[in-house]
Amino acid sequence: MAEGEKPLQGEVEDLSWAEVAQLGRTYLKIPLALLLVEVFYWFITQPTNTLGLIQESEAWIWYHLTELIYGPGAATLSDYNGWTTLVTLQHPSFNYDEIRLYVSDECAGVYEMLFITVLIMMTTGVPQRLRIKSALVACGIVYVLNIIRLLVLYPLAVSGCTEYPD
Repeated sequence: MAEGEKPLQGEVEDLSWAEVAQLGRTYLKIPLALLLVEVFYWFITQPTNTLGLIQESEAWIWYHLTELIYGPGAATLSDYNGWTTLVTLQHPSFNYDEIRLYVSDECAGVYEMLFITVLIMMTTGVPQRLRIKSALVACGIVYVLNIIRLLVLYPLAVSGCTEYPD
């Protein structure tokens, strides 16, 4: 192809080493940012219950919805290491009539919220305000899906313990 000529449709243009380096820098930002998020998440969750408020809110919603959906006495909410994050599911088919479940920082879905927020915030060509709104909506969706996941545990446990006692 002659100097200054544009490639025809379907023809491939050669990339210079500078363009390859630029593409490499552009695409390496994503795994690097996710690695930094991993380190940040490890740092904020190193002491137990550093995300206690999120854990408490999920435990509180989970407990109340379990009581509402499966009936009074289906669950109790109590303290675990100073935070109200222990939900005890109760049913006669459970071993000792109960299953104790602690809402940990991993269980609260915070890692997933951080992960998706970083990916959204790294999107180029989108206004900052829209990225922030999108991250908030995505985190809300993760939070709701996590509550649904926790609510499904009760019928699964009852079904499993009824089918396979002890």
